[in-house]
Amino acid sequence: KQAEEQRKQAEEQRKQAEEQQKQVEEQQKQVEEQRKQAEEQRKQAEEQRKQAEEQQKQVEEQRKQAEEQQKQVEEQQKQVEEQQKQVEEQRKQVEEQQKQIEETKRQAELTEENSIKSIIGLCRELGTSKEAAARKLIEKKGLNQETALEKTTLYW
Repeated sequence: KQAEEQRKQAEEQRKQAEEQQKQVEEQQKQVEEQRKQAEEQRKQAEEQRKQAEEQQKQVEEQRKQAEEQQKQVEEQQKQVEEQQKQVEEQRKQVEEQQKQIEETKRQAELTEENSIKSIIGLCRELGTSKEAAARKLIEKKGLNQETALEKTTLYW
């Protein structure tokens, strides 16, 4: 009877371990998905930044052309004023895009920080050491050892 009871307990522990493993795998999938989303947001932010820089170059070029036309032909002054209005509108668009880029970057950083918190929380729940959690951050997030240890200490 005692052996049967021990066998049942062992079976129950095995089932619990399997369930915990499933939970860990699911959390790892969620962390990976968050990482992918953060990377996608980073790529979008970079693309928006490049577009903003290109538009900023275009705005600067148009401004130079407008000034040259104003110097060359007094009759073209009305056209120059219209181009200056367009330049101002483009500048406003660039500023708005820069604000959007900053917000996207902020969101990406927040997402990245949340994924780091998740990894550390998961490691803590699983009973691993802080050092093991830091190694996992280095492995999964590409952090250097100092940063990984700082983050682990911060969120442990």
